[in-house]
Amino acid sequence: MANELRVRADFVAGGLTTAITAADTTMASPGLIDLPPIGSSEFAAVALFRTDLTGRVIKKEIVWILDHVVGASSATIVRGREGTTPQAWDVGDRWSHTQTARDIVVIATSGTRPPNPHIGLEVYEVDTGAKRVWDGTAWQIQGGMPVGTVIWKASNIQPLGYLRCNGALVDRTTYADLFAEIGFTWSPVPGTDPGSNQFYLPNTPGKTFVDLDATQTEFNAVGKNGGSKASTAPHTHSLSAHGHTITVAGNNFNTDERDTNHAHNVYTRNQDTGGQSANHGHQARTDTRQPDQGWPAAGHLGFRTTDRTPEMLYGGWGVQGVCHLSNNSVYQDHSHNFNHDHPSTNYQSEAPWAGNWKHVHNANHGHTASSGGASPDVTGASSAAATSGNLQPYTTMVAFIKF
Repeated sequence: MANELRVRADFVAGGLTTAITAADTTMASPGLIDLPPIGSSEFAAVALFRTDLTGRVIKKEIVWILDHVVGASSATIVRGREGTTPQAWDVGDRWSHTQTARDIVVIATSGTRPPNPHIGLEVYEVDTGAKRVWDGTAWQIQGGMPVGTVIWKASNIQPLGYLRCNGALVDRTTYADLFAEIGFTWSPVPGTDPGSNQFYLPNTPGKTFVDLDATQTEFNAVGKNGGSKASTAPHTHSLSAHGHTITVAGNNFNTDERDTNHAHNVYTRNQDTGGQSANHGHQARTDTRQPDQGWPAAGHLGFRTTDRTPEMLYGGWGVQGVCHLSNNSVYQDHSHNFNHDHPSTNYQSEAPWAGNWKHVHNANHGHTASSGGASPDVTGASSAAATSGNLQPYTTMVAFIKF
């Protein structure tokens, strides 16, 4: 109804001049002349009553008088208000414009607030500790937290008028105001009705809060969840172009294998080699029958070893004979001066060694290398393997929501 502003007046009363039935919507009495004017958005509460011979009230009904004109002895009424029932009344039954229970703060619970309230009606809820006032549309909390407000407590003791934010299912009728505020926002799939006249509370244990941000997909709706203490989600890393400066110092670094012609700086020819099978010359000492002589490779005729005496046949320059070597045995490994070149395409313009054998170089020297240029931009996704991170310093408290 539009008439919700309560008009009050002192010492206005009277008796009915006409009988009314339980269905009538008008009443007549000379006492109505004393009522103040009542506009289209206002009403005045009048108590109809009957007493016995002792003056005890034995019958009562509260009606609201609407649109009353000053000086009028009749009025339009709305029957059975403020918890009463419409009844039939006789001529002479009394009425009084007086204070009713709704003119003071009503004591009730959140589930038993007065029906058909008027604007300004105040209610104190004993189950929630809230004081509410009807604003013509809804019950508003006076001087307290709005419904749906979440508070932090330093203990796990549930305060009056609050529920633990633990994701529980609760009844829509019992917590009608809270349901009107949050609906199915906090369902596991937001917006989903779980049925059974229930709805979900926010589920905050072990979580932190992030403010709503419509510009970011992760935070653009109330009730969204995400994040993890130990992330297992694949993610992307981006590296900008950059350069490296590398200094490697040391020696004896193995180089790679090569099987193509390449150059070596060989400064000394006739390096000592090992083994007995290569072409070579001997510097051999003879016995007392011959002077010390050097025997070129071309002068070798062969060895005589039948008695295991190291003797060597020699010839050349018109001289032939047997040379006894100073070695103890011709079978002993020994070093030779072997005139050779390492495979090389540029040493003294000599041809490379035939076959270009694969080989490994042991580079007995140090390297100093600097950046050869910047690396490119690199963007790549990590694997889905679990990646643990360090928690920021934290303290644990308890969240409750106002209902």
